[in-house]
Amino acid sequence: MKSKQIVLAILLMFVSTAAWAGGVIHNSNQSTEYDRTLTRNAATDSADIAHYNPAGLVWMQDGFYLNMGNQFIFKEYSHGIEGVDQYYKFKDTDPIYLFPGVFAVFKKGPLALFTTFTVPAGGGSFNYKDGIIFGTSPQEDINAEGFAAHYAVSMGASYKFSKMFSLGMALRLVSATGSVDANGTLFGNTGTLQKYEVSSLGFGGVISLNFRPMKNLLLAARYETRVVLDWEYDNYEFVLGGDAPGDYREDLPPVIGLGASYKFNQFRFEANMNIYLNKMATWEDPENENYSEDEFDNGFEISTSVAWSLNKMFEFSFGAMYTNSGADKYVYDMFRPQLDCITVGGGLRARLMDNLDINLALTTTNYFDDTLDSDKENDSNPEIDLTKWTSVIAFSLQYRFDLNTK
Repeated sequence: MKSKQIVLAILLMFVSTAAWAGGVIHNSNQSTEYDRTLTRNAATDSADIAHYNPAGLVWMQDGFYLNMGNQFIFKEYSHGIEGVDQYYKFKDTDPIYLFPGVFAVFKKGPLALFTTFTVPAGGGSFNYKDGIIFGTSPQEDINAEGFAAHYAVSMGASYKFSKMFSLGMALRLVSATGSVDANGTLFGNTGTLQKYEVSSLGFGGVISLNFRPMKNLLLAARYETRVVLDWEYDNYEFVLGGDAPGDYREDLPPVIGLGASYKFNQFRFEANMNIYLNKMATWEDPENENYSEDEFDNGFEISTSVAWSLNKMFEFSFGAMYTNSGADKYVYDMFRPQLDCITVGGGLRARLMDNLDINLALTTTNYFDDTLDSDKENDSNPEIDLTKWTSVIAFSLQYRFDLNTK
């Protein structure tokens, strides 16, 4: 492989850096309410379900809801290797201070109209200030930084057909962008090793179903279609010369979301499952023939939570989740490894007035350390150790405007 292709193979996937991935690409955390429960697929208590359970909006009180929140994400991604005389470990610890979610809902009678702004993938910056591992060699003279985000706007409607059934549908626009700036010394060349921007635009849809067999039990299902994303390069610079690389394809895979919610006295118990259909996406890169959806499995998450309403003003909640990303040691990206993990989260909702809620949440994610081995046929290459952790502090405000029914 030519030197230019080697650098591309190593640095290209920076642009998919995820803030807190549920799958290989997806972010699960779109709201503070999610962070404090980890189960929103069958929820009916807040406007953020316009993303997680659109069909459930019809069970909410009539009104116009505006929900806005932000998440502060603290992280450490690292990759390390045993050198000749020491152990080398390189870290990205840049926090993410802006990770917003905005949800607006108009609900009256059996009908709900909604729009959302979310970050379904990416949403974070990276900065390896002290070097990276290039191939299997520590390179302390290379610095790499960049940013990536998929911004999504959706609009849709939900309708309650009976006391038992409701349906929601939405259209979604995804605008994705990314950038990489790697500089230092490589192959005797000093300067900009690689610098570029990429962008893409795609469309998708969402369909959501609710079934309420009894007053306190709700079963829900959601399907997000694939979003085709053809990425284009811009402002490309490469110190070793040559033309800009060809465009590549990295779709947002389909998602199936399943959930159940049961209320018992002052308690609400919920269970979720998300299935990330990675193999139904298309991932193609002309500069890296090994990058393909065929090299990944489908991923999944399972989670459960309990919420306790102390009184009309306060609700406390706690949730736990296991994530299997669908990646393994032969397809890991060392800069943002898709490691399996366990997440715990909790928080509270405070009803400051009849129409005003504030949510606070804290989560921490424990990733299972693993190793990178990109060659199935050759065990002689040294393995690269991969570690990762994230913690999130989140808050949101929701206000419900009463409708004038006179």
